[in-house]
Amino acid sequence: MNNNKYDLYDVIVIGSGLAGSEAAIISAALGNKTLAINISADNPSVLKQTPEFGGIINQSILSKINSLGGFISTAIYKNKIAQKSQKDKNTFATSYITDKRKYSLFYKYYLENQANLDFRQGLVASIEVLSEDNNKNYCVNLEDGSQFICKAVIISVGTFLDAKIFWGNNEVRAGRHGEVNSEKFSKSLKSSGYVFKKEKIFIGPCVDKKTLNFRKLKKIKSDENYNDIYFNKLESLKDFNQSIIYQKYYSFKSQALKSEIVEAVKESSKNYKKAVYEKLVENDWNNSKLKTCKNDDLEIELQPEGDLTGEIYLNNFNFALSGGEQQTVLNKFHGLENALITRPGYCIEYDALEGKLLNINMESSLHKNIYFAGEVNGPASYETAALQGLMAGMTVSLNLLKNRQLLTNTDFKYLFNLLEQTIREDCILDRSGKNLKEIILQKIIN
Repeated sequence: MNNNKYDLYDVIVIGSGLAGSEAAIISAALGNKTLAINISADNPSVLKQTPEFGGIINQSILSKINSLGGFISTAIYKNKIAQKSQKDKNTFATSYITDKRKYSLFYKYYLENQANLDFRQGLVASIEVLSEDNNKNYCVNLEDGSQFICKAVIISVGTFLDAKIFWGNNEVRAGRHGEVNSEKFSKSLKSSGYVFKKEKIFIGPCVDKKTLNFRKLKKIKSDENYNDIYFNKLESLKDFNQSIIYQKYYSFKSQALKSEIVEAVKESSKNYKKAVYEKLVENDWNNSKLKTCKNDDLEIELQPEGDLTGEIYLNNFNFALSGGEQQTVLNKFHGLENALITRPGYCIEYDALEGKLLNINMESSLHKNIYFAGEVNGPASYETAALQGLMAGMTVSLNLLKNRQLLTNTDFKYLFNLLEQTIREDCILDRSGKNLKEIILQKIIN
C-alpha cells in the first residue's frame, strides 16, 4: 500500500446525499481533514422525490438543523422558487418548493470549495480495519483500486446498497434511476457482521408541463410576501451569485373519482403474479386506503421541478406499474386527460441497516468510529436524513477533537444545550436509552 499525504484523512464520508453532504461540510468546518466520496460528482444532494421541504411536521426539524449550524437551511433559502404558509390548529409553518437542479449544484459548489474538504467521484468496494487499538484507522478501498486512510468513517450511502429499481416487469440494478448501485460494498459490510433488511421507497412520475390543462387544475398560489422569519438570521452568500426566480404558483392539485382509480389499478393486477404486483403497488393504493377528499375524490399534487424545466413532479402518485399503466391511471385525473409522462414512477428496493447495530449517536456497535446516517438507516424525510448527517458529522468531530483545540469550554456548553433541545427519538435512533449529551461529555472527559 503506497500512500502519500493526499490519501490520509481524519474523516471519510461515503455518499454525498443530503445526510452525507451535511456530515462532510460540518466535519470539515470543525477542522477535520475530510474526504467526501460519491458515485457521481455531478449531483450531490440530488432530490429524487418531491422538491418540497418544510411544512407542519418538518419545519421544526429544519429549525433545529439551522440552530446547530447545518447547511440545508441555506441551500433551501438560496434555491426556493415558491413557498406557502400553513396552519394546523395553533401551529404555523411554511413549506418550500426548491429548484432541484440548482439545489444540487449549490451543494456541489460548497463541497468543492469548503476548506479542509476534498470531493471525489468513486464507488466504494470495502472498508479495511488497519489498527485494533482504541483509535482505529481504516482504509477505504474503491473499486478502481484507489485507497484512502482515515480515523473515522461516516456511511451515508442512501438507497444504493445492493439496490434495484423496478416499474412493471422492468427491473434494473440501480440505487436511483440512471445511477449504478453498490453491490461490492454491501457484500463487504455483510461479511464484516452487519445485518441488513430490505426497504422500499416509491418515486413518483414526472409529466410534461405543456400537456396539462391548467384551467381544470386547482391552483395553489405561492405566498406573495417572502419575508420569512425562519430565514431572517441567514446571511446572504456573497460568493455564490444566484438569482431567485419565484413561481407564481406553489403547486397544482388534481382530482379523480376514487372508484375509477381503484378499478384502473385493480385491472392492472391481472398482468402480474401476485407477489410481483404487491411489490409494485404501495400499501395505501393496494389496500384501497387512498387519501380522499370531499365527494369521495382522490387528490394528487403537481409540483414544479424548477424554474428552467417544463417537468412537473406528481406527489402522492406512488405505484410502480408499467409506464403504460401509469399513463392510463394518470389520464383519469381532471386536467391530466392528455398529460404525457416524461419519467415513469418507480420503486427502489435496497439494503437498510438493522437498528440494533447502531448506538444512540449513530456509531456502529461493531466498530468504533464508523457511523451510519440517512436513508441507509431506513426510509427518512429529507429533513430527518440531513439531521442524521449533521449529528454524525458533529459527533465524530467531537470524538476526534479530544484536545479541544478548536472549541472552548463555553462552545461545548452551548453545543450541549442545543443538542439537549434537538435530539428526538424519531430523528436519532435511541437504542440504549442514554442521552447523547452524556455520551459526548464522557468521551471528552476520557
